[in-house]
Amino acid sequence: LNLTRKLSSWKFVHYFELRESEIEVTFDSPLFKLTDSFVLGTSFQGQTVGAIINGLKSELPQSTPWKERSITYEFSALRPFGQKWMGVAKIRGIKIFRSNYQTNSSNRNIDGNLSLDLSLWYSPTRTLSAYVRAEAFQHYVAGFEPLAYNRRTARLFEQPYGQISIGVVLVTP
Repeated sequence: LNLTRKLSSWKFVHYFELRESEIEVTFDSPLFKLTDSFVLGTSFQGQTVGAIINGLKSELPQSTPWKERSITYEFSALRPFGQKWMGVAKIRGIKIFRSNYQTNSSNRNIDGNLSLDLSLWYSPTRTLSAYVRAEAFQHYVAGFEPLAYNRRTARLFEQPYGQISIGVVLVTP
């Protein structure tokens, strides 16, 4: 859902999105199929091999699919500068809901994110544009890339993240 309003030379956009993703990660290793009690009971650096294997399993992405649903609200303000330049500022908030997801008890479950996006666009023609963009995220890319979040990677999402990018957009008629 997109709602747009123009005031003077400014354009304001409210954007709402509902998204559902099903994530399934397949992982298989012969190590996890060990059943020999002698091998599993063998001690290595103060732990049994069985305990080490169970610790590895708990950090891997789960073997059953889960769903990630998200609600996104984005507010953008766009302002042209002359005929060829435009500045854009966006702020986004995402609330994430997961079902059938098995958390990793050693990580905090990230269920939301905020981002700020500032960009400058240059359009020398109607079909060609170039931009420079700076983006900052509160919790890495949680909610933006559902496949990226799982029990193994969840600890990375506790950190803020930023990126600077440049690009070219060519619109073909």
